[in-house]
Amino acid sequence: MLVGGGTGGHILPLLAVARKLKKDQKNIRIVAVIDKTTRFAHLLESSNDIDRVMRISAGKLRRYPNQGLTETILDIKTTVLNIRDGFRMIAGVFQAIGLLRQQQPDVIFIKGGFVGVPVGIAARLNRVPFVTHDSDASPGLANKIIARWARMHTVGLDKSLYSYPDTKTIQVGIPTAVEFKNVTRELKKAYRKEIGVPASAKLIFVTGGSQGAQSLNDIISCISHSLIAEKDIYVIHQTGRYISPDLPVDNDQYRTVEYLANLYCYSGAADVILSRTGSTMAEFAAQGKAVVGVPAPQLAGGHQVKNAEILQKANAAIVLKESDLKADPKKLLTTLLDLLNDTDKQKELTENLAKVYPPNAADKITEVLIRMAE
Repeated sequence: MLVGGGTGGHILPLLAVARKLKKDQKNIRIVAVIDKTTRFAHLLESSNDIDRVMRISAGKLRRYPNQGLTETILDIKTTVLNIRDGFRMIAGVFQAIGLLRQQQPDVIFIKGGFVGVPVGIAARLNRVPFVTHDSDASPGLANKIIARWARMHTVGLDKSLYSYPDTKTIQVGIPTAVEFKNVTRELKKAYRKEIGVPASAKLIFVTGGSQGAQSLNDIISCISHSLIAEKDIYVIHQTGRYISPDLPVDNDQYRTVEYLANLYCYSGAADVILSRTGSTMAEFAAQGKAVVGVPAPQLAGGHQVKNAEILQKANAAIVLKESDLKADPKKLLTTLLDLLNDTDKQKELTENLAKVYPPNAADKITEVLIRMAE
């Protein structure tokens, strides 16, 4: 049983694990459990590696890292939503108990998201072993809640960063789709031909993750016209649902798109990637890409900020603060142009990024799950 929900950062790794499980174990049956409100359910439902997708109530606990105690108390809307979702969580526990008794899984893999809480509680009550996975340097709240009952914790970064028991923790990296692989010079040319970018151009790929990033889009809009002032620089910008009105009208050199099913093709074609510092960093590590990372400071738990600190310490990415870029967008322009013209720096970053995120995470997780099921 594979469990995860909320964002593409939870769903896409489940697909990678399911694919590996089906490849190695022909007689295995895989059931995916997700939150009823998950936006990316179609990715699981359309997968040939998932035998059944089931939904339960989950809710969430809304937290804001820059909000003080007084602001939290006075935030009536958030308080009401949290109370409502508390009841959803309780309902989800009963649904998960029934689901586990019906499906009788041998082992459960919980990727993250609040759907993991009712499933984790149900697994404890039904004595079904489960394994958690954390992509970020700071474990998500949902995994923290159920951590005491987990048989094993698999983690994306060095296990010394986590507070889990050392004997129950193993670093595996972050599962990525097989399409994210080392990009050779020939493959890069093929990707560029597919997306219509000249082989000789300098290409920047901008992405804010599966949900886009409004503030990052606004920052890049301030320098977008300057970026393409030079004829040899091209930009492909995955905006998510929000598109800044100040961005250039789509043309040969600057192209915007809301969502990319084949993101690997665009990131693989790029010389430099501008990104948030979430789990997508593992995908870019697998491809051998140089990244400028701008952590999202508003996310609960500040996990992207902590990821960025690890990346900066390892010299695995150029890290810039969002607040600094809002005050001076030209700092981002200078950074991108300098990195585009410094191939030695690009190589250094890609080598160090590969050390932060170990490869073959899906293989390692599969080994843990099969061993535990047996």
